[in-house]
Amino acid sequence: MTAQLPGASALGPWIVLAYNGLFAAALLLAGVTADRMARTRFFAVGNVVVAATGLLSVLAPNLLSLVALRAVAGVGAAMGAAGGSSMVLAVYPPEERRRVYGYAGAVLGSSLALGPIVAQALMAIGGWPLVFVAPGAVAAIAALATLGLPGLRSPDVSDDFDLAGAVLFGVTVAAVVTALGMGFGTGVPWWGPGGLILVAAASATGLIRVERRAAGTAAGHNRPVRLRSHRRHPPGDQPSCRPSRRGRGYRALSWADRRRPGRASAPLRALPARRGGRRAVQHDADEP
Repeated sequence: MTAQLPGASALGPWIVLAYNGLFAAALLLAGVTADRMARTRFFAVGNVVVAATGLLSVLAPNLLSLVALRAVAGVGAAMGAAGGSSMVLAVYPPEERRRVYGYAGAVLGSSLALGPIVAQALMAIGGWPLVFVAPGAVAAIAALATLGLPGLRSPDVSDDFDLAGAVLFGVTVAAVVTALGMGFGTGVPWWGPGGLILVAAASATGLIRVERRAAGTAAGHNRPVRLRSHRRHPPGDQPSCRPSRRGRGYRALSWADRRRPGRASAPLRALPARRGGRRAVQHDADEP
Protein backbone atom coordinates (compact mmCIF):
# COMPACT_ATOMS: atom_id res chain seq x y z
CA MET A 1 0.00 0.00 0.00
CA THR A 2 2.75 2.46 0.92
CA ALA A 3 4.59 1.45 -2.24
CA GLN A 4 1.60 2.16 -4.51
CA LEU A 5 0.45 5.47 -3.03
CA PRO A 6 2.59 8.63 -2.97
CA GLY A 7 3.49 10.01 0.41
CA ALA A 8 5.86 9.54 3.31
CA SER A 9 6.32 5.91 4.27
CA ALA A 10 6.03 6.94 7.93
CA LEU A 11 2.30 7.45 7.35
CA GLY A 12 1.82 3.72 6.73
CA PRO A 13 1.18 2.72 10.38
CA TRP A 14 -1.24 5.63 10.78
CA ILE A 15 -3.68 3.99 8.38
CA VAL A 16 -4.55 1.63 11.23
CA LEU A 17 -3.69 3.93 14.16
CA ALA A 18 -5.99 6.72 12.94
CA TYR A 19 -8.93 4.32 12.70
CA ASN A 20 -8.37 2.74 16.11
CA GLY A 21 -7.64 6.03 17.86
CA LEU A 22 -10.69 7.87 16.55
CA PHE A 23 -12.90 4.87 17.21
CA ALA A 24 -11.82 4.80 20.86
CA ALA A 25 -12.08 8.57 21.23
CA ALA A 26 -15.56 8.88 19.71
CA LEU A 27 -17.20 5.84 21.28
CA LEU A 28 -18.35 7.52 24.51
CA LEU A 29 -19.64 10.65 22.80
CA ALA A 30 -21.37 8.50 20.19
CA GLY A 31 -23.14 6.50 22.90
CA VAL A 32 -24.45 9.62 24.62
CA THR A 33 -25.56 11.13 21.31
CA ALA A 34 -27.33 7.92 20.28
CA ASP A 35 -29.41 8.01 23.46
CA ARG A 36 -30.55 11.54 22.64
CA MET A 37 -31.46 10.90 19.01
CA ALA A 38 -33.38 8.34 17.01
CA ARG A 39 -31.19 5.32 17.69
CA THR A 40 -31.98 3.49 14.47
CA ARG A 41 -31.15 6.55 12.37
CA PHE A 42 -27.93 7.11 14.28
CA PHE A 43 -26.90 3.52 13.65
CA ALA A 44 -27.70 3.90 9.95
CA VAL A 45 -25.72 7.13 9.63
CA GLY A 46 -22.67 5.51 11.21
CA ASN A 47 -22.80 2.63 8.74
CA VAL A 48 -23.24 5.02 5.83
CA VAL A 49 -20.08 6.85 6.94
CA VAL A 50 -18.17 3.55 7.06
CA ALA A 51 -19.44 2.55 3.62
CA ALA A 52 -18.63 5.92 2.06
CA THR A 53 -15.13 6.10 3.53
CA GLY A 54 -14.46 2.51 2.44
CA LEU A 55 -15.27 3.39 -1.16
CA LEU A 56 -13.34 6.66 -1.06
CA SER A 57 -10.31 4.91 0.44
CA VAL A 58 -9.94 2.97 -2.79
CA LEU A 59 -9.84 6.28 -4.68
CA ALA A 60 -7.42 8.01 -2.28
CA PRO A 61 -4.74 9.87 -4.24
CA ASN A 62 -2.06 9.66 -1.53
CA LEU A 63 -1.29 8.27 1.89
CA LEU A 64 -2.26 11.42 3.77
CA SER A 65 -5.80 11.42 2.36
CA LEU A 66 -6.08 7.71 3.08
CA VAL A 67 -5.14 8.28 6.73
CA ALA A 68 -7.74 11.05 6.97
CA LEU A 69 -10.41 8.79 5.48
CA ARG A 70 -9.55 6.00 7.91
CA ALA A 71 -9.91 8.45 10.82
CA VAL A 72 -13.40 9.42 9.62
CA ALA A 73 -14.19 5.72 9.21
CA GLY A 74 -13.26 5.20 12.87
CA VAL A 75 -15.82 7.83 13.90
CA GLY A 76 -18.45 6.14 11.73
CA ALA A 77 -17.64 2.76 13.25
CA ALA A 78 -18.04 4.24 16.74
CA MET A 79 -21.45 5.62 15.73
CA GLY A 80 -22.51 2.22 14.41
CA ALA A 81 -21.31 0.37 17.51
CA ALA A 82 -22.92 2.83 19.92
CA GLY A 83 -26.13 2.99 17.90
CA GLY A 84 -26.43 -0.78 17.76
CA SER A 85 -25.87 -1.14 21.50
CA SER A 86 -28.44 1.59 22.16
CA MET A 87 -30.95 -0.18 19.92
CA VAL A 88 -30.53 -3.38 21.93
CA LEU A 89 -31.11 -1.40 25.11
CA ALA A 90 -34.35 0.03 23.71
CA VAL A 91 -35.78 -3.14 22.14
CA TYR A 92 -35.00 -5.96 24.57
CA PRO A 93 -36.28 -6.15 28.16
CA PRO A 94 -33.74 -6.18 30.99
CA GLU A 95 -33.89 -9.95 31.47
CA GLU A 96 -32.89 -10.60 27.85
CA ARG A 97 -30.22 -7.96 27.39
CA ARG A 98 -27.49 -10.05 28.98
CA ARG A 99 -28.01 -12.80 26.44
CA VAL A 100 -28.07 -10.41 23.48
CA TYR A 101 -24.99 -8.54 24.66
CA GLY A 102 -23.28 -11.90 25.13
CA TYR A 103 -23.92 -12.75 21.48
CA ALA A 104 -22.67 -9.32 20.42
CA GLY A 105 -19.52 -9.75 22.50
CA ALA A 106 -18.87 -13.18 20.98
CA VAL A 107 -19.18 -11.73 17.47
CA LEU A 108 -16.88 -8.83 18.36
CA GLY A 109 -14.27 -11.11 19.92
CA SER A 110 -14.27 -13.52 16.98
CA SER A 111 -14.01 -10.64 14.50
CA LEU A 112 -10.99 -9.25 16.31
CA ALA A 113 -9.35 -12.67 16.19
CA LEU A 114 -10.24 -13.42 12.57
CA GLY A 115 -9.71 -9.88 11.28
CA PRO A 116 -6.04 -10.24 10.29
CA ILE A 117 -6.71 -13.59 8.62
CA VAL A 118 -9.64 -12.23 6.62
CA ALA A 119 -7.63 -9.14 5.66
CA GLN A 120 -4.79 -11.28 4.33
CA ALA A 121 -7.25 -13.37 2.34
CA LEU A 122 -8.88 -10.27 0.85
CA MET A 123 -5.48 -8.85 -0.12
CA ALA A 124 -4.57 -12.12 -1.79
CA ILE A 125 -7.82 -12.05 -3.78
CA GLY A 126 -8.17 -8.40 -4.81
CA GLY A 127 -5.30 -6.45 -3.30
CA TRP A 128 -5.45 -3.80 -0.58
CA PRO A 129 -8.50 -1.95 -2.03
CA LEU A 130 -10.67 -4.96 -1.25
CA VAL A 131 -9.74 -4.65 2.43
CA PHE A 132 -11.67 -1.36 2.52
CA VAL A 133 -14.42 -2.21 0.05
CA ALA A 134 -15.59 -5.41 1.80
CA PRO A 135 -16.29 -3.81 5.22
CA GLY A 136 -17.89 -0.87 3.44
CA ALA A 137 -20.25 -3.21 1.60
CA VAL A 138 -21.24 -4.92 4.86
CA ALA A 139 -21.88 -1.52 6.47
CA ALA A 140 -24.02 -0.45 3.49
CA ILE A 141 -26.14 -3.60 3.86
CA ALA A 142 -26.57 -2.89 7.59
CA ALA A 143 -27.68 0.68 6.81
CA LEU A 144 -30.19 -0.53 4.22
CA ALA A 145 -31.58 -3.07 6.70
CA THR A 146 -32.73 -0.23 8.96
CA LEU A 147 -35.12 1.18 6.34
CA GLY A 148 -38.66 1.00 7.65
CA LEU A 149 -37.62 0.38 11.25
CA PRO A 150 -38.86 2.69 14.03
CA GLY A 151 -36.53 5.42 15.19
CA LEU A 152 -36.47 4.20 18.83
CA ARG A 153 -36.17 7.67 20.32
CA SER A 154 -36.00 7.59 24.12
CA PRO A 155 -38.65 9.79 25.80
CA ASP A 156 -36.87 10.02 29.16
CA VAL A 157 -33.29 11.14 28.67
CA SER A 158 -31.54 13.20 31.31
CA ASP A 159 -30.45 16.68 30.30
CA ASP A 160 -27.33 16.40 32.45
CA PHE A 161 -24.31 15.58 30.32
CA ASP A 162 -20.68 16.03 31.27
CA LEU A 163 -19.28 17.17 27.91
CA ALA A 164 -15.87 18.15 29.30
CA GLY A 165 -15.49 14.79 31.02
CA ALA A 166 -16.51 12.89 27.89
CA VAL A 167 -14.05 14.80 25.70
CA LEU A 168 -11.17 14.34 28.15
CA PHE A 169 -11.97 10.65 28.50
CA GLY A 170 -11.97 10.24 24.72
CA VAL A 171 -8.65 12.03 24.35
CA THR A 172 -7.11 9.88 27.08
CA VAL A 173 -8.26 6.61 25.54
CA ALA A 174 -7.27 7.68 22.01
CA ALA A 175 -3.79 8.71 23.13
CA VAL A 176 -3.23 5.45 25.01
CA VAL A 177 -4.49 3.28 22.14
CA THR A 178 -2.39 5.15 19.58
CA ALA A 179 0.73 5.01 21.76
CA LEU A 180 0.34 1.28 22.27
CA GLY A 181 -0.21 0.83 18.55
CA MET A 182 2.98 2.69 17.70
CA GLY A 183 5.04 0.92 20.35
CA PHE A 184 8.67 1.49 21.25
CA GLY A 185 11.07 -0.18 18.88
CA THR A 186 13.41 0.17 15.98
CA GLY A 187 12.29 2.74 13.46
CA VAL A 188 9.83 4.42 15.86
CA PRO A 189 11.02 7.75 17.28
CA TRP A 190 10.75 7.79 21.05
CA TRP A 191 9.01 11.16 21.10
CA GLY A 192 6.02 9.75 19.20
CA PRO A 193 4.57 7.33 21.77
CA GLY A 194 6.23 9.29 24.57
CA GLY A 195 4.37 12.46 23.62
CA LEU A 196 1.11 10.55 23.37
CA ILE A 197 1.63 9.14 26.85
CA LEU A 198 2.15 12.68 28.17
CA VAL A 199 -1.06 13.77 26.43
CA ALA A 200 -2.89 10.84 28.02
CA ALA A 201 -1.52 11.72 31.46
CA ALA A 202 -2.53 15.38 31.09
CA SER A 203 -6.01 14.44 29.88
CA ALA A 204 -6.46 11.94 32.70
CA THR A 205 -5.43 14.60 35.24
CA GLY A 206 -7.89 17.07 33.76
CA LEU A 207 -10.59 14.40 33.79
CA ILE A 208 -10.05 13.73 37.50
CA ARG A 209 -10.24 17.43 38.31
CA VAL A 210 -13.42 17.92 36.27
CA GLU A 211 -15.15 14.93 37.86
CA ARG A 212 -14.16 15.99 41.37
CA ARG A 213 -15.51 19.46 40.73
CA ALA A 214 -18.74 18.02 39.35
CA ALA A 215 -19.09 15.72 42.36
CA GLY A 216 -18.53 18.64 44.74
CA THR A 217 -21.15 20.72 42.96
CA ALA A 218 -23.67 17.89 43.12
CA ALA A 219 -22.98 17.39 46.83
CA GLY A 220 -23.47 21.11 47.43
CA HIS A 221 -26.87 21.02 45.75
CA ASN A 222 -27.96 18.15 47.98
CA ARG A 223 -27.08 19.82 51.27
CA PRO A 224 -30.05 20.32 53.60
CA VAL A 225 -31.35 23.85 54.07
CA ARG A 226 -31.04 25.10 57.64
CA LEU A 227 -33.31 27.87 58.94
CA ARG A 228 -31.77 30.17 61.47
CA SER A 229 -33.81 31.04 64.53
CA HIS A 230 -35.27 34.54 64.74
CA ARG A 231 -33.06 36.77 66.86
CA ARG A 232 -36.08 37.95 68.87
CA HIS A 233 -36.43 34.51 70.44
CA PRO A 234 -34.30 33.11 73.24
CA PRO A 235 -32.00 30.18 72.49
CA GLY A 236 -34.23 27.73 74.37
CA ASP A 237 -37.15 28.03 71.94
CA GLN A 238 -37.74 25.07 69.67
CA PRO A 239 -39.36 25.05 66.24
CA SER A 240 -42.77 23.48 65.82
CA CYS A 241 -44.64 22.47 62.64
CA ARG A 242 -48.40 22.29 62.33
CA PRO A 243 -50.31 20.27 59.71
CA SER A 244 -51.65 22.18 56.77
CA ARG A 245 -55.32 23.17 56.58
CA ARG A 246 -55.00 24.01 52.90
CA GLY A 247 -53.39 20.81 51.64
CA ARG A 248 -49.93 22.35 51.21
CA GLY A 249 -47.97 19.76 53.22
CA TYR A 250 -47.30 21.99 56.28
CA ARG A 251 -48.79 25.28 57.37
CA ALA A 252 -46.14 27.02 59.39
CA LEU A 253 -42.65 26.80 60.79
CA SER A 254 -43.16 28.74 64.00
CA TRP A 255 -41.20 29.33 67.14
CA ALA A 256 -43.15 28.37 70.28
CA ASP A 257 -42.88 31.06 72.91
CA ARG A 258 -42.45 29.69 76.40
CA ARG A 259 -43.96 32.81 77.88
CA ARG A 260 -47.16 32.37 75.83
CA PRO A 261 -47.76 28.63 75.37
CA GLY A 262 -49.77 27.74 72.31
CA ARG A 263 -48.98 31.00 70.49
CA ALA A 264 -46.24 31.86 68.04
CA SER A 265 -44.85 35.38 68.38
CA ALA A 266 -43.28 35.54 64.88
CA PRO A 267 -44.20 32.54 62.73
CA LEU A 268 -42.42 31.88 59.47
CA ARG A 269 -44.73 30.16 57.02
CA ALA A 270 -43.01 28.38 54.10
CA LEU A 271 -45.44 27.30 51.42
CA PRO A 272 -44.03 24.47 49.25
CA ALA A 273 -46.32 25.39 46.34
CA ARG A 274 -44.57 27.38 43.62
CA ARG A 275 -45.86 30.74 42.58
CA GLY A 276 -44.31 32.19 39.46
CA GLY A 277 -41.43 29.68 39.59
CA ARG A 278 -40.30 30.66 43.11
CA ARG A 279 -41.08 29.32 46.56
CA ALA A 280 -43.37 31.65 48.46
CA VAL A 281 -42.13 32.63 51.91
CA GLN A 282 -44.43 34.76 54.06
CA HIS A 283 -44.05 36.33 57.50
CA ASP A 284 -47.27 36.62 59.46
CA ALA A 285 -48.26 38.39 62.59
CA ASP A 286 -49.10 36.59 65.80
CA GLU A 287 -51.77 33.94 65.35
CA PRO A 288 -53.06 31.12 67.53
